[in-house]
Order: sequence, then structure tokens, then C-alpha cells
Amino acid sequence: MNRLFIILVLFLPLMKSMDQVYAQKPDSIAFGYARISGPYIKSYGADSWSLLKAPLHWKPKQWLTLGAIAGSGVLLYSQDGAIRDFVQEHRTTPGDKFFRYGFEHWGSGYYTIPLLGGLYFGGRWLKNDRLSATALTAGKAAVVSAVFVNVVKQAAHRHRPFQDDPANPKNWDGPLGDWHHTSFPSGHSTLAFSVAAILASEYSETVWVPALAYSLAAGTAFSRIYHDKHWASDVFIGSVFGWATGRFIWKRNQAVKVYPILAGDFSLLSISLTLNASGKR
Repeated sequence: MNRLFIILVLFLPLMKSMDQVYAQKPDSIAFGYARISGPYIKSYGADSWSLLKAPLHWKPKQWLTLGAIAGSGVLLYSQDGAIRDFVQEHRTTPGDKFFRYGFEHWGSGYYTIPLLGGLYFGGRWLKNDRLSATALTAGKAAVVSAVFVNVVKQAAHRHRPFQDDPANPKNWDGPLGDWHHTSFPSGHSTLAFSVAAILASEYSETVWVPALAYSLAAGTAFSRIYHDKHWASDVFIGSVFGWATGRFIWKRNQAVKVYPILAGDFSLLSISLTLNASGKR
């Protein structure tokens, strides 16, 4: 049983430390893109490029964080077979249905796309820019992270657990391998955590939003191990990358506003200063 907790023991502390890899949180939140537009579409390329070149500006502490994540991934890799065997030995029919319909579809997009679509159009209908901007930012994080993850998948061509008999966590074919072998990293975990990071970050003042978002993401990630679709190290790296991408894009798509202050018999002139409406910082 203790092997199952390796994922949580490694992942939860690193989630906090990865936050130091990117820019600091602004003092207040405004909205760079609250509706679908030309500049919003173009921001996909700008944000992708910024994410790709971000390591060029990292400081030693940030590289140490990356090293810790890589080391944790290697440790999990050494336990992939044992974790997989333990989980598969304890699978049940009710458990299969629970993880498939309760969690897995959050990573496939079947639940996530309708959710984000509902948030966007609900925000437009209610004239709630924060809601629609959150949906657009989450959608962008999902798309950008998916592109990067699929590039890695095609470069690694790691075999999924169910594709070999017996299952072998050390089967990697490299760039010229069979395109069906796309175990590393987990795309479902990446998508789920990229969206969860946006929702949890934007609505951090509402306790249940981060709790629910990360619970669904964690359940989605574990469902991939449970259904024998991924190794634990696939899920770990995919989850960390999804979370880090979501945080990075959330911060890039914020702006800072200073609102009017009224007190007693005096007032200060209101100032609205958008620092990041174009997606640049």
C-alpha cells in the first residue's frame, strides 16, 4: 500500500516549489482576454514561445527545482512495475466504472470541453469577464500543454503497460518507434492539471474551487494507472507539466488594475493600468 503514496509524497511538495519557476503573482487580478478575438488566438503562439524559452531566464533555484522533479520522476520510474502490479491486483468492476465515469473523462476532454464552454458562454451572458476570461485561459493552457506533451510522446515512444506481455516499463522505442506507443507522459494528466491550475489559481479565494479542481485532476491522473494505460512516472511528469503550464499561462494572461478609493470626504482618482492585455510581460 505504501507504494501508492509515493506519488502523493513526491508530487504535493513539488507543486508548491514549481510555483517559483515562473513569474510572481500580481497584486490584483484583471483580464487580458475575456472574449474570443484575433489577439486572443494569436496569444497561443506568443504564450507557447514564452513557455518554450522560459528556461533561458531561470535562476539556479529554478534549475534545482527542475532537478528535484526529474529525480523524483526517476525514483518513480524505478517503482513503475511494482506500482502497476499492486494497482492491477486490486482492480474491481465497481472501481473500473467509478474511475472511468467519475474521473477519466476529465482528461479526455469529454467533460472538460463542455465545462469550459459553459463557463465562457455563461460569463458572456452574465457580463462576467472574470468567468469568461478564466474559461479562455484554461482552454489555452489545455491546448498549449497538449501540443508540448504530444511532441514528447512522439520523441519517446514509450510502451503502455497493457501493450506488452509481460508489461515492461523499460520499453522505449525513441523517435523512430511505433506511433501507437505514446505512454510518456500522460496526456490525460497534463490536460486535467493544466485546467485545474487555472481554475484553482483564479478562484483561490473560494476554498472549494481549488479543492474540487485538484481532486478531479488527481483522480484523473490515478485513473490512468488504474486502467493500466500509463505507468506512475508517466502520470507524475504529465501532472507536474500540466500544472506548471497552467500556472505559467495564468500569470501571463493577467493584468493589474488599480481601482478608485473612496473614504470619508475625499476620493482618489481611479486608475486602470493594463500591463498584460497583449499577453506580454
